[in-house]
Amino acid sequence: MEEDLRFCTVKPVVDCGRRNCFEVSSPTKSLVLQADGEEAYLEWVIAMQQAIGAAIQRGMGTGTVVNIRELQSQNVKGLNRQHAKPKSRNSGNKF
Repeated sequence: MEEDLRFCTVKPVVDCGRRNCFEVSSPTKSLVLQADGEEAYLEWVIAMQQAIGAAIQRGMGTGTVVNIRELQSQNVKGLNRQHAKPKSRNSGNKF
């Protein structure tokens, strides 16, 4: 697979007979990957798109694997915050 993410793309795969699939393509190779579930699928696609965008903006070639992991970690933290239940302001007070 291409080490330089500037030359890669990621897109959903709809017509493969499986759920939660996406394709990562480089000039030399394409991979169709399947996530365990919809949430993981969204995390991977978003992380890959952000990493590719960051690589294009920065003109990076090496070290992009670290950026993918960092971006995925940030996305997971963001999703966890979105799914957390808001705490009541008066949770312990009885007025």
